Amino acid sequence: DADLYTFTAQEGDLLVLGTDGLFDNLFIHEVCQLAGEAMGPLDSGSPTDPATIAQALVKAAFHRSIDRAARSPFGEHAKQAGLYHTGGKMDDITCVCAWLVKG
Repeated sequence: DADLYTFTAQEGDLLVLGTDGLFDNLFIHEVCQLAGEAMGPLDSGSPTDPATIAQALVKAAFHRSIDRAARSPFGEHAKQAGLYHTGGKMDDITCVCAWLVKG
């Protein structure tokens, strides 16, 4: 099942789409932080290739997924449901990033 969100976007925003393998292992604030780190300085004159940002997010999610001691969104949701789960969640991880531009 897909989650559907509605938001107002503007030119220059970075759109991050990902499977549960990404968002079950990385908290939203981590996705934002990692994307920012992958972008580098904003005054470089040209935007970072969105594939570079997506690769950084997938790599981080993968490392979290195999860490049995890590705190993860999946683990937090399991705990709220009364289930026991520690560490990340092994899963397929897919991420696509895109810069929004005027059409």
